[in-house]
Amino acid sequence: MNNLKSLFRHHNVQKSDIHGDLYDRIFHTMRDKKIVFLEIGVYQGGSMRAWSDYFSEAAIYGLDNYAAISKDISEEIENVGRAVIFKGQQEDEKILKRIIDQVCGIFDVIIDDGGHQSLQIETSFKVLFPFLASDGLYIIEDLHLAPQTIEFIESSDLNYKFCEGYDNFDKDICVIRKKGAIKSQKIH
Repeated sequence: MNNLKSLFRHHNVQKSDIHGDLYDRIFHTMRDKKIVFLEIGVYQGGSMRAWSDYFSEAAIYGLDNYAAISKDISEEIENVGRAVIFKGQQEDEKILKRIIDQVCGIFDVIIDDGGHQSLQIETSFKVLFPFLASDGLYIIEDLHLAPQTIEFIESSDLNYKFCEGYDNFDKDICVIRKKGAIKSQKIH
């Protein structure tokens, strides 16, 4: 099971083959690197297992409010030694800042597959994007459910670019790459 498509199937992740193929193309150069990875919307934890299997050196964080993230699943994932699941709402700035504090402030990859509502996506983006590494990737899934979010991102003053060949991929996945150097930021 070398590719994400098979890992997603193996771990019963609710992502299509299109997601698996696209993510393999995007992430293959990061696979064995020490990166900090956050996924918003981990549902029952299958994606956390898939990411842990795929990224051999990554510190993996997840956020979800879903009650079915059982203690057993969380412990199983945390036993990998590189994964932590936070329970909370993605539009809750306090939980987002707690995650930032735990990872010491810099992410290499953030995937938003959370609530799919504009307020949730925009709040997460506004809080987390400044803590994305230079050339880091911020990916929003199921964007067709909140199309006005693109207008919000385009009107922001954040330093980004839509990745050529991936932006508005099938009106479902938006891949954004952060440009420039990161500013040292600390949350108080």
